[in-house]
Amino acid sequence: MEDLRLYVKRYAQVSNGIRDFVRGTRLGSLAVAQVEPPRTELARAGRYFFGGNQIIANGIAPVTAIPTTAIAAGLYNASQAGDSLVIDYIAGPWVGSGTPTAGCTLLCGISTAKAAGTLPTANMTGWASRAAAGGSTRAPASSALWDATATFTAASTIWFSVGSNMQLAAATVGQGSPAIVLNGPIVVPPGYEVGFSILSGAGTTPLYGLSVGWAELPLDIE
Repeated sequence: MEDLRLYVKRYAQVSNGIRDFVRGTRLGSLAVAQVEPPRTELARAGRYFFGGNQIIANGIAPVTAIPTTAIAAGLYNASQAGDSLVIDYIAGPWVGSGTPTAGCTLLCGISTAKAAGTLPTANMTGWASRAAAGGSTRAPASSALWDATATFTAASTIWFSVGSNMQLAAATVGQGSPAIVLNGPIVVPPGYEVGFSILSGAGTTPLYGLSVGWAELPLDIE
């Protein structure tokens, strides 16, 4: 007979140096993360970040064909510590200015080769990021840089649709897509980049904003 030692109890705060049984349910399962919402510990540890377009005039214009090597906006992983970017959610695109055509699709590009060309050393103008642990003076700076200058290797890049919307063909600021929760399947190692483009009609000079949430973690990439 197996000797399973789980402790069924009420929620209680513990401190360092306290020896305790692993908390379990009455059916013998581990009671894991029953109190904290998802990503709470990532944010507390300074490992979760969010960012995007901060100035409407620096929004991104749509494209009318699937891209090859160019990106409208991307997150370049400039980590010197070896951390990978784990893309968690994408909110948008949303209309910032101009008059779009009806409907748009957000494309995401992943390359199996490192980003080339002019690599960023700072966020592109009008775009920014910060740690999700708001108000913390210990919140670290992100290793991700918003970029539109690096190029992908066309032969090794795959573009796919992250989501679409049926926006109106009208100059309505703020209309766009709801947040797309990915839960982390896109992993961007150091030196690599994930790119975004908005596929839609040319319209009358529309510019779009975009917001992204991601974790920065030391992963063993196989």
